[in-house]
Amino acid sequence: MFRRKNNRGEDPKVLGIAFPRQRVRRLFVALLTSLIVFGLLLARLRPEAVSYNVGDTATHTIRAPYTGTYTDSEEAEKARQLAIASVPDQYSPKAEAQGAASSALADIFGVASEVRNTGDLETVEDRIQQLQAKLDIPLSRPTLRLLVESTPGSLARAHELASSLLRRLMSQPLRNTNEDLAKARDQAHEDASRLPLTPRYQALVGELVSACLQPNLIYDAEKTQEMRDAAQKAVQAELRPIQRGDVIIYAGEKVTQRHIDMFKGLGMIQPTWDYERAGQAAALLGVLLLLTIGLTLYLRAFVPEVYGDDRSYVLLCMTLIVAAALFSTAKGGVRFEVYAVSIATAAAIFLSLALRPAVAVGSGLYLGSLAGLTSPGGDAWILLAATICTTLASYAVRPRESRSSTVTRAAIVTAITNGLAITVSSSVFGYQIVLDSAIYAAVGGFLSAVGAAGVVTLIERPLKLTTPLLLLELQNPNEPILKRLLTEAPGSYQSSVMVANLAEAAAEAVGADPVLTRTACMYHDIGKLKRPYFFIENQFGAENPHSRLSPHLSALVIISHVKDGIELAREIRLPPAVASAIAQHHGTSLASFMYQRAQAEADEGEEVRESDFRYPGPKPQTRENAIIMLADTVEAAARAVTDSSPDKIEALVERLVDARIADGQLDESPLTFADVTVIKRSFVKTLTGMFHQRMGYPTDGGRREDGRPVSAVPTAQQEARVLVGDGG
Repeated sequence: MFRRKNNRGEDPKVLGIAFPRQRVRRLFVALLTSLIVFGLLLARLRPEAVSYNVGDTATHTIRAPYTGTYTDSEEAEKARQLAIASVPDQYSPKAEAQGAASSALADIFGVASEVRNTGDLETVEDRIQQLQAKLDIPLSRPTLRLLVESTPGSLARAHELASSLLRRLMSQPLRNTNEDLAKARDQAHEDASRLPLTPRYQALVGELVSACLQPNLIYDAEKTQEMRDAAQKAVQAELRPIQRGDVIIYAGEKVTQRHIDMFKGLGMIQPTWDYERAGQAAALLGVLLLLTIGLTLYLRAFVPEVYGDDRSYVLLCMTLIVAAALFSTAKGGVRFEVYAVSIATAAAIFLSLALRPAVAVGSGLYLGSLAGLTSPGGDAWILLAATICTTLASYAVRPRESRSSTVTRAAIVTAITNGLAITVSSSVFGYQIVLDSAIYAAVGGFLSAVGAAGVVTLIERPLKLTTPLLLLELQNPNEPILKRLLTEAPGSYQSSVMVANLAEAAAEAVGADPVLTRTACMYHDIGKLKRPYFFIENQFGAENPHSRLSPHLSALVIISHVKDGIELAREIRLPPAVASAIAQHHGTSLASFMYQRAQAEADEGEEVRESDFRYPGPKPQTRENAIIMLADTVEAAARAVTDSSPDKIEALVERLVDARIADGQLDESPLTFADVTVIKRSFVKTLTGMFHQRMGYPTDGGRREDGRPVSAVPTAQQEARVLVGDGG
């Protein structure tokens, strides 16, 4: 709707095509940024490509292009074999072994008793042969003879002692190995020799117990393999360092597996489809150009206030260059991902604090790409992790909270998200991240948030950055200039608060910056500190000094508060975005009451020039300053409103805003007709809430200082309050 007039001269031409100067500047800065980042990353990204196999002969000496680490696969294999060998065979208990051994012993004595009682066997030899035939266990001839010749009482005694000895031996671990069984059998004979029996029966018990022993632990092949596999996986491959410039292989030397491991660790083994070196460099430059241009177009479409500000755009590009420099100096290998993600997160938080969270979100892909490009081998999972972390970190910054709250939240959020993002992103690509890497990532995220906030705090005032945190601090009533305004010009201070309430709600309604708008409102009238009592809101019933001044001098005093405010803003080093509201909040509007008074008092034929009664401007150049102008106009008139019904307030707002539009005060602002409609609606809503309890009384059709009607100005004193009070 309202278009900025082009007073910057003719647009430059490139190849006969006219381009707006701002676009040319953006194109130049984007190109320069891409070239600088390209120079920083080129050497880092493209080490010498090798394609050797084990047994090949090196054609030339190869040195490490940068510091990194590698895993010695031969040593790792030796360590794994040692771990496997350290796991002994595993055995599972055989619960039924005890019962089976006791049953076998009982069977021997039972069969012996049967054979001994068989009547058809006449000789001892026949009984021995019969017993041997019925037993599954081979026994010696003396033992067999003793079993068929002994009395029942003797055998019962031998059976009892043998069972006790067998139970005791079977209660010990007996693996199904020849070694364990041989030791147990020797122990059976030794223990039997100490029993209270004759030597013949001691030998009998020893032989029978030895024959009945069974293993109670069975070799478990599956469990053994499982434990050995676990031990093998638990072996942490040792990372060996390689320093930049170290010789990896000399010319004429045979390539071994260790050389291959070094090449892999440094990302020097490249696939067969890789481009030539020149083509790779061109592709890298092309990617960076596309990323920078894409980010610029994103700013133009979604964050126009940053795109349109040269200082902000250059700050963004400088941040990207610094991040690229930090990435390019990073050490590859161990925990590179922690360093890369921390740098990306710190840059995102810096941009959120210094510019806008939306800028940091848009820069996330750029920063993530830098992290991925500079990682050894160009790991895609690091790009993914860095992009996720920058996006989440960007929105951890809350523009409307105090510095301490914002930093605390950002530090905690980034600490959590960095650790999670690294773990999850690596798992997607099949990488194994150890716990300490996730912990280091969390610590790095915390420190990056604190560090970024510290850098912003150090540079925001010297570089005149208009950061949300600085704006919030400037709103503090204890700021020296606001404290002076409150004590020396309390009416102007209260008026500024009212204007801020109106403007902040309207700015939020149309998508402008509400924090900047409110802060600028608090400072827009600081010029009144030079002559506070010349403004009606600070007189509190005292004599109005304008009654003793000529219209020209009164207008000069009123209008000069803009110039005085600009000088004061320069002294206290207000950010440019805030100070601009002081110069633009009246634009080039006319002090119409003074102008009309001068016309009425002029002698016949005397010329009264309108230019002497207009503010110096410029007209509002931003949405925020345009809203402040309209809010200031409405608030000044609202101070004299007596009929605060919604219809009256709506009619008042319509007349005042339309008058500013008709006067051309919004011609250079980026507001649209739709924005103005929303702003009017917001003003009516806010004023209705402010004045819903005010009692009304008849109006007399008075006019305020700029010549526009107000709802009610019943007395000359009230008229003066409106006409001169905010006279602007």
